[in-house]
Formats: sequence, structure tokens, C-alpha cells
Amino acid sequence: MNIKSLLIICFTILLNTGRVFSQVSIIKPISISWMADNSEVSLKQGFEVGIPQPEKLILKVVFPNDIDPKKAKEDLKLEFVWYYYYATTKSFMDSYTVSYSNLKEGDILSQDKKNLILKSTRGDIYSGWWEVEVISKSEDKPLSFNGVTKFQIYIN
Repeated sequence: MNIKSLLIICFTILLNTGRVFSQVSIIKPISISWMADNSEVSLKQGFEVGIPQPEKLILKVVFPNDIDPKKAKEDLKLEFVWYYYYATTKSFMDSYTVSYSNLKEGDILSQDKKNLILKSTRGDIYSGWWEVEVISKSEDKPLSFNGVTKFQIYIN
């Protein structure tokens, strides 16, 4: 088997597992940020400066207040995939799906009480690099915010 054939097989396997994306989701959040022990942290600060080790870490995804509730029930089913970097190796930690249809009272918050917020919470946070991919389950494509599809944070 030549190298070209091997590469084609590997790429096909990656495509079939859903982890190689050629496009991003058409679902557009209005903001994505981190919450560390109830303090909001911007994506930029989390990536460039990092934060002290929190007891729990949340990735908060906010959608506009004019989203159609019927469409939201179909489209807002997101898989949050958490990774941790051990030295130079990226390791899968866990994954779970949050859906509009199973939101709790505290998941719909904003100053005007109309923005929709989907959150992924993780405890047992330790020092190092963390990464979360947010996948739209209706399209099997990653969410993009300001051109970023993998949301990373450094824990001091």
C-alpha cells in the first residue's frame, strides 16, 4: 500500500468519526465566554493570560434573544467535548449534550431575560491547558465564534 492510499484511508476514517469538519455550523452565538467560580473570563484572557485554578469551570454559549423557540428546539442541541493537554498530548476527558428542550430555569438568563444560554460545567479542574469543542448536533458541525472553533483556556 502506498502513502497516498494510506492517507486517503486515514482521512476517510476521521471524516466518518465526525471529528474532521470542512465547514462550521450556521448557528451563530452572540457570545462565548468562560465562567470560573462565578467570575466571567473572556476567551482572549483565558487563552493569553490564563486563570487561577477554579473549583469548577463553565463554557457559556449565548444565543440572541430573537431566536425562534420552535427552531431552537430543533437546532440548539449542542455537544460539548472537553479535552486536557498532558504535556504535548491532547486527551479526551468527557463529552455530553445540552439541548434547548432539557434546559433548567437557570439556563435562560440575561439582563433582558430573553437571551438563551447553554452551559457546559466541569469540576475536577487541574493546572494546564483545557479545550472545549462545541458541536451542533443538528448539523454535526462545530460552532464558530470570532473565527474560533476550539475554545482553549490555561489554568495556572
